[in-house]
Amino acid sequence: MLALTGSVLTTSAADFKDPEFYSNTAIQCVSPNGKWAVSEIYGTVTMINIDNGSNFTFEAGETGTPYHILGLGNVLTDDGLLLCATGMSSDASYYENGEWKLLDTGNIQSGNSNANGITPDGKRICGNLGLRSTTLEDVTMVVPAVWDRQSDGSYGKYVLLPHPELDFTGRAPQYITAVAISDDGHTVVGQIVDCRGAFLYPIVYLEDADGKWSYTLPTDHLMNPDGVKIPENPGESPAMPQPADYLSPEQYEAYTQAYNEWIASGYAQELFPDALDFMTDEKRTEYEADTAAYNTALAAWSEKYSTFDEAYWNIVTASPNFQFNQVALSPDGKLFAMTNTIEDDSDPTSWMPVTINHVWEFEIGSEKITKYEDLELSVKTYGDNCILAVETDANTGCFNGYLLQDGKATSLYDFLCAKDDMIKEWVDLNMTHDTEVYDWENDVVSVQSLTFTGLPVASRDMGVIASWTQSVWGDYSPESYLFDFRDPSRIKTVAAGIKSDSKVIVGADGNLHVADGVTRLTIYGLNGECLMLQDSPGSTVECGLASGVYIVKTDNVDGSCSVAKVIK
Repeated sequence: MLALTGSVLTTSAADFKDPEFYSNTAIQCVSPNGKWAVSEIYGTVTMINIDNGSNFTFEAGETGTPYHILGLGNVLTDDGLLLCATGMSSDASYYENGEWKLLDTGNIQSGNSNANGITPDGKRICGNLGLRSTTLEDVTMVVPAVWDRQSDGSYGKYVLLPHPELDFTGRAPQYITAVAISDDGHTVVGQIVDCRGAFLYPIVYLEDADGKWSYTLPTDHLMNPDGVKIPENPGESPAMPQPADYLSPEQYEAYTQAYNEWIASGYAQELFPDALDFMTDEKRTEYEADTAAYNTALAAWSEKYSTFDEAYWNIVTASPNFQFNQVALSPDGKLFAMTNTIEDDSDPTSWMPVTINHVWEFEIGSEKITKYEDLELSVKTYGDNCILAVETDANTGCFNGYLLQDGKATSLYDFLCAKDDMIKEWVDLNMTHDTEVYDWENDVVSVQSLTFTGLPVASRDMGVIASWTQSVWGDYSPESYLFDFRDPSRIKTVAAGIKSDSKVIVGADGNLHVADGVTRLTIYGLNGECLMLQDSPGSTVECGLASGVYIVKTDNVDGSCSVAKVIK
C-alpha cells in the first residue's frame, strides 16, 4: 500500500539547512517558489529538485556541441516547466511532464527562435521569433513574441508583440527581443539591437485590460543629447565591376587555366594573368568605362558614408548603451534593470577600449532611473525586490554577487554572513580559496586568499539563493552553491491513512482518496519527472505505480497547494 509521509509547505521559523555544494554545475535559475533550480554547461542541462535533493541531466549532443540552451529570463515555473532552445537549430522549446515540446514558430525555420521567460504559473511565455538565419544583410533577424497556454495545456500560435520597424538611423534593427516577463504576464522587457549591432537600448511591451499590446522606448528621451542631425543613410556601397562578367565562357576558361598555372608555378610574377588580356577590345573598353564610373560613384558614396558614420558614432557615444541580453524585470512588472556599458579610452597604452559596466534600474511609466555606478556590475535577475547583480574579478574572471536596492549595494558575502554564524562559517570555508593572481604591471604571480560568492539567482522571496563561478583555484570547472533559508519543518510527517493538510489520504487498496476542493492532482518521481497529472480529480484516483517513493502535489480551489511524500 501507499504510505503518506509528508504534507503541505509552511513558513514557520526554524534553523537554516546546511548549504549545498554542487561540483561541475552552473546554476542559472531558481523557480519563483524555490523548489527547482537548473544548471547549464556547454549545452548540458541539469534540473535540481531543491525540496528532495534529486536531480536529472539532459546531456549535450554527441559531438559535444550545445544541445540545450537555457532561455535568457526566468526559465522555470513553480511546477518545474523548463524553457530551452534545443538542437543546433535553436528551436524554442520547453520541457514538461517528462517530454520536450516545441513552441509554434509558424513556417519560420531560421534557427534564431528562443523561449526566454515564463510566468510562475506557466500561462504565458515570452521570447524571440527568428525571421531568418544570421546574416550581414540590412534586415531584421529576430522579433518579439509571446505564447499563451491553451485550455488543453498546450501553447498556442505565437503572438507578435508590436515593435518599431526602424532603428534611430532609419534602418532595420538586427534584433528586437523579449527577454523577461512579469508574474502576471502583462509586462515584457527586451532590447533593440541597431542595424550595426553596436548600439542596444531597452523596449518595454505592455498589455492593457483589453488584451491590446503597445510598446515604449524608456531611454528615448536620453538619445542623442547633443542633437546631432544624422544625414540620410547612403546605403550599400556601389558594386565593383568584376572582370569575369566581361569574358565569354571560353575566355573565362582560358583565364582560369592561366590563373591555375600561375599558382602551380609558385606564384611566379611573370606568369600572373591579367583578365584584361583575355577580353575583346570592345569588352575591355566597356570594362574600363564601367570601372571609371565605379570609382567616381565610390568616391561620392564614401564621402556621404563618412559623414553618416561620424554622426552615427557621435550619437552612439553620447547616448546610453546597454549590454546584450542583460535584462531583469521585477515580478510585479513595475521596475526593470539593464547593464549600462561605456567605453573608457582614457588609458592611451591600452590596445583596446576598456568597457565599464554599471547597473541602471528603470521605473516603468516614468523617467526615473536609479544608477548604481560605484561598482562595476552586470544585471542577472530580481529577488525580493532586489536586483541580483555580479562583479567579475578582473584578474581571475571569477564572480562575486551583489544585492541592489534603493540606490544601495550589499555584497552577497555580507548578506549571507549576516544570516547566522553557521552560514558565515560555511561561506568562509567553501567560498574562499588560495588563488594565483597575475600582476600584469610587475609581471609577478602571487597567491592570494580570495572569496568568490558567485553569480547569484534566487527565488522570489530570497528564501532560496544559488550562485556559481569558475574554480580557477582548481581545475577551472564551474561549481555552484545553494542556500535554502526556508523553514525545514515545512514538510511534516503524518501517519498513513490519516487525512492531512495535503487533502489526500491513502487507502488500503493503494488508491489515493482526494478531498473536496482539489483542482489538480500531480504525482512526481524523485527525479522530478511528472508521472501523472489529473485535472478535477474525483474522490478516488487509481495509482498503478511501481514500488518506490513519489511526491504528490494538490492544487486547491482556494489557490493554495500542498505536497506529500508517498511510499509504495
